[in-house]
Amino acid sequence: MLLSEQKQSLRREVKALLRQLSPEEAAAKSEAVWRQVEQVEAFCRANAVLLYASLPGEVQTQDFIRRHGKRLRLLLPVVHGDTLLVGEATGLKRSPQFGILEPTQTLPEIPPIDVAIIPGVAFDRHNNRLGRGKGYYDRLLSAVSAYKIGVCFGCQLLEHVPHNAQDVRMEQVVWA
Repeated sequence: MLLSEQKQSLRREVKALLRQLSPEEAAAKSEAVWRQVEQVEAFCRANAVLLYASLPGEVQTQDFIRRHGKRLRLLLPVVHGDTLLVGEATGLKRSPQFGILEPTQTLPEIPPIDVAIIPGVAFDRHNNRLGRGKGYYDRLLSAVSAYKIGVCFGCQLLEHVPHNAQDVRMEQVVWA
């Protein structure tokens, strides 16, 4: 089976597992993930953090953004063509393309980022990440030097995810 087929098959399997999580379980597990992230040394020292506005099936970010938005420079990605731009999480609007919250304005260039907190469809125990398949985060992360933390629910942490040289590995994966 081709690598792309392996990835697609695994995405379907994990998405089926995620549908079994109740909203209450997702909220509790999300909070458990954030409590762990808040203990990571790189996060404790960070000034600028790349985060994301959560989609269904991802570790929820709304409370985390509220909790840390005043202390940290929180940056959220915005899809622009086939790349990700970033903007500050201070002004947010709903994206017409994806229906998620995104910054009202993007920055002209990517600023220095201390920590990047990244969602994924799946991660493995070697910190490899399987994304949604468009490569947005891989392109962005290859252009920044930040401590990369993958976040996920326990059902998304696998023994192995298929990957290649373009797939950016995390420094750490936090899950609950």
